[in-house]
Amino acid sequence: MRQTKKKISKHLSNSERLRILEEYLTSAAK
Repeated sequence: MRQTKKKISKHLSNSERLRILEEYLTSAAK
């Protein structure tokens, strides 16, 4: 999981990372 996050953070900008994190948290809350 951590490795995936590092790869994602390298490829995405901060705003995109925050948006994806929001979507992930929202889907996890359901």
